[in-house]
Amino acid sequence: MNTRPSEHHHIPRTEQSLHMARICCAPEVSKLKKEDITSSQWGEVDAARLEGLRALVIAGNELFGFGTHWIEMREAPPEPTR
Repeated sequence: MNTRPSEHHHIPRTEQSLHMARICCAPEVSKLKKEDITSSQWGEVDAARLEGLRALVIAGNELFGFGTHWIEMREAPPEPTR
């Protein structure tokens, strides 16, 4: 699920439903920062971490322009069975 900073997310609070998120930026931003990547690594996310990511996206958009940073979310892959 790709999202832009103006969208809000509700993460269901169930033990079986884990989500992952990462911050992405526009290619022109990564060039300005002299980086080759346009996203952070995927990480598990809960409500508190999602708020932290939102704060980083807001800061990035204030610095580089609206829509240059956003959050991508996905469902975490199931744990392997043993």
